[in-house]
Amino acid sequence: MSIKRRQNTIRFLYFLGVIRWYNILLIALSQVILSAYLHQLLYANISKKLALWNFLTDFTLYTMILASGFSVAGAFIINYFYDRDKDWFNQSRLNIMARAVGTKHLANLYILFNILGLLFASLASWKLFVYFLGFQFVAWFYSHKIQKIPILRELTSSFLTLAPIIAVWIHLGMPSLSMWVFFITCLLVILTKDLLKDIGGNRGNALFGYKTVTVIAGNKGTIYINIAIVFTVLSFFVWTYMNWEYQDIDVLRLSLVSLTAVLINNAIHIFSGDSFLKTATRIQKIILLFHIWGLILIITYRYYFEVVSYLRV
Repeated sequence: MSIKRRQNTIRFLYFLGVIRWYNILLIALSQVILSAYLHQLLYANISKKLALWNFLTDFTLYTMILASGFSVAGAFIINYFYDRDKDWFNQSRLNIMARAVGTKHLANLYILFNILGLLFASLASWKLFVYFLGFQFVAWFYSHKIQKIPILRELTSSFLTLAPIIAVWIHLGMPSLSMWVFFITCLLVILTKDLLKDIGGNRGNALFGYKTVTVIAGNKGTIYINIAIVFTVLSFFVWTYMNWEYQDIDVLRLSLVSLTAVLINNAIHIFSGDSFLKTATRIQKIILLFHIWGLILIITYRYYFEVVSYLRV
């Protein structure tokens, strides 16, 4: 391999690191899982075979996944441009990778990815075109203005993380109370994860004028905020579970398990101190994946035998 080709290969690998390809892959897998679950809600009462068939042949899902991937990659790039000084302090490895790719190349790719994102969104539906146009604007405005405003910064960041998953719900148009519970839980898991992550970057945020919740409340104060928010919502969900005839009890049970895990994780951090911080952040990511991918368990539990028999025909 020539030196130039080796440099281009390294630059490409660095570029994948800048756009955080692993996050984009996890988002795509989560979109597929949620789509399978929503197809089951929409069509299983008519025919479980129809639900499976519509899911497998929903080609607009794949264009939506591509729209999400390009839009999210663009969001990571624009966030780098506004955060590069702070990232040099907090995440020097990411900054080195971005500089190796080149600012000019990243700027061109940002424009290209946003255009491709809107193109694929328009192939899915006009609703998704408008939705991803709004997503791209909010991603830019977050990097430009919002991320220096406490509370609004954290809420917007959590929504941007969840937005590609919500796109599946918008695409299929399934009004459901269970989905509200599901997404509220997702939002809380992401929000508390981001607050934990901000503790690790607290010094860099304070140095470069980012007034985060952690900068204002301190490390322990941030954990207490996490616990208070999750405990309040978890208590309401428990009351709902005990008193209401819920539309989709399995999703509520999944949410109860996920929020309880978040509560325990943050409580352990209180007693363990900052030495547990990186582990606690990783656990939050695992809880988020468990909550979204837990829909597979629900689908399998309900329809495993019917799907297997259908595939054998």
